Amino acid sequence: VMYEETIKILEQNRDNKLFLVTKTIDAHQPFPYCGLPEKEIPTNINNQSKNVYLKGIYWEDITLKKFFHDLEERNLLDNKTLIIVTSDHNPHPSQNDNYKRLGQGDLNSSLAPIPLIFVSRNLQPFENFSSSTFTSQIDFAPTLLGILGIPSPPEFSGRNMITTPEDRSYAIGCVG
Repeated sequence: VMYEETIKILEQNRDNKLFLVTKTIDAHQPFPYCGLPEKEIPTNINNQSKNVYLKGIYWEDITLKKFFHDLEERNLLDNKTLIIVTSDHNPHPSQNDNYKRLGQGDLNSSLAPIPLIFVSRNLQPFENFSSSTFTSQIDFAPTLLGILGIPSPPEFSGRNMITTPEDRSYAIGCVG
């Protein structure tokens, strides 16, 4: 529903500048929530009964796929559009055993990864981006402002993660 509403708002504002945040909670649904009937879920996912998160991840994958398909179908993903997919936190340490089964190793580390995905047809703002640069959530706002060509206010603690050199990067955070 949130993605469908996002599409409607984008269509209504096709010719306007717009900053829109769509916050979904699909990954936080009561486990093992999945918006599909059991018969439509692949057997290899259904058989992972010990991993209560896998169905939620599969459902999120299905909804994002539909969202991007709908953007393309309605010509809403152009050179001026930037879609950012992120999370409010990393996997909790108590859930580590379940995530190991997904093939990602031990996510219970002092530098816990939080997904951050930029989707755009215009890659020019990301020419200097390095995925090896350590960053934190406090760097998110300065990065968005930098993409827009707006300087960050001096009171911001974060840095533009696109222009921060790897050798000057650091991350601030805590686990547990």
